[in-house]
Amino acid sequence: MKSIFRLLLCFHFLSAICFASTPSEVSYEKVKKQLSIACDWLAKGEIEKFVESLPAGTHSVEADSEFRTKFQGILQNQKANIVERYGISLGDVSYVREEASGAYWRKIGYLQRFAKGACYWYFLLYRVEDQWRLTKVQFDPVEAGFTNEPNAISAKDSEPMKLADKFAELFAKDAISEAIETFQSSSELKIDETAVKKLDLTMKLDTLNGNPTRNEFEIVQAETVGPNAVRYHYIIPRLKSASQLQVTLYNGERGWQFYGWSVTNDAPKAYTVMSTNAPLVR
Repeated sequence: MKSIFRLLLCFHFLSAICFASTPSEVSYEKVKKQLSIACDWLAKGEIEKFVESLPAGTHSVEADSEFRTKFQGILQNQKANIVERYGISLGDVSYVREEASGAYWRKIGYLQRFAKGACYWYFLLYRVEDQWRLTKVQFDPVEAGFTNEPNAISAKDSEPMKLADKFAELFAKDAISEAIETFQSSSELKIDETAVKKLDLTMKLDTLNGNPTRNEFEIVQAETVGPNAVRYHYIIPRLKSASQLQVTLYNGERGWQFYGWSVTNDAPKAYTVMSTNAPLVR
């Protein structure tokens, strides 16, 4: 269901959006301003004005008109699905970040907030000679916008970290049922009880097989999408190996709430760079 929903939320127009060629330079700052204005209309629910306000792209005037008509229709048709998944709009579309790939590509991200979740929008810009043009727009679930944010780990007294730490602490004690109850008490999302029972059994079998938890947990990485969504990565050590736990939180209509979690026993994905003069551990 999630993959289908994501597919519905994605729309690529690498070869559809267009512009009427002019000799005047279109600066990067001007295009950024256009995107900001377009997102203001999006926040107000004015889909038609949002689409009309998007910067010009890289193909013909005819293709531009066709794209805007189709894209507007897609967004209008997705309204019901978005409300069902994420709840009502909070009227908030906020700038998140800019990314660059060489001198020719820029990607600008925005977060659109709803009561129970969020959409991550990004706009891909391409430099044609001295003119910046929009070549792609896409909107995905909030997870698509996460990126590493070291400062989020230092905010140890923040509300989302306190919630995540409590969840990790219970996982570190193999108190899976209690952890899920804690999750559900601060979440508008439903938990698959079958998956919970399977996970509970798996972790208990680990303990019976001589690989119990050590009642410890360590946070190793934090990712954010602006100030309203954060995902923490934990290592939960066991006697012979370790589990990785990811806890996602979202600042919705009722404040910070649990938004998702996952646990694996794979090798960790988040590593830090060691100093060249670090002592060798044998």
